[in-house]
Amino acid sequence: MKNFFALLSSLLMLGTVPTALAQTQPFAWGVTGGVNLSRLVGKDISRPLRPGYRVGLVGEYRFATRWTLVGELVYSSQNGLGKVRSPLSNPAQVYYQNQYIILPLLLRFDPRQSAFFLEAGPQAASSLTHTNGIARRFGFGLVLGVGYRLGKHVIADARFTQDVVSRLKPIELVFPDQGGRIFTGSPARTYNQGFSTNLTYIF
Repeated sequence: MKNFFALLSSLLMLGTVPTALAQTQPFAWGVTGGVNLSRLVGKDISRPLRPGYRVGLVGEYRFATRWTLVGELVYSSQNGLGKVRSPLSNPAQVYYQNQYIILPLLLRFDPRQSAFFLEAGPQAASSLTHTNGIARRFGFGLVLGVGYRLGKHVIADARFTQDVVSRLKPIELVFPDQGGRIFTGSPARTYNQGFSTNLTYIF
């Protein structure tokens, strides 16, 4: 009888191990979405912020009491309307619409172990829009943000993003009247810049 109760106690203890592990599991995943205001900024470009949206998946890994590593896979639509200035012509109004797959990798810090947090990290982007060989398909930028945990499952945050690599490639111009002479130059550096507010649900 003693052996039976000992075996039963052991099985009950083993049965509680998966539950305890699940409760302390540091990794979680969810879905995220939000709105963004974006524009291109550069020496000869003047464009106001225009609205777009973003939606995707998120995973977070809490590796310390106050530190969480967050990775996202996001589709982002970024629109703009503005004027391009050229020394050869009057300012022209241009509308553009770009779609990106964005992969931010952020480090979140919870001061005083509160619901409020700060976040920062790099972000890679791949353009889904045809670039005509002028713009770079891949981009790289930095993200800064603040956020708040609205309970166990819901997170709200606001971010600022800034490219650190120019979106435009070096260009080549061919002059047939000069024997096919090729001129290689670099266009004015142009960067994506934006703000976003996001709502995330963690399962």
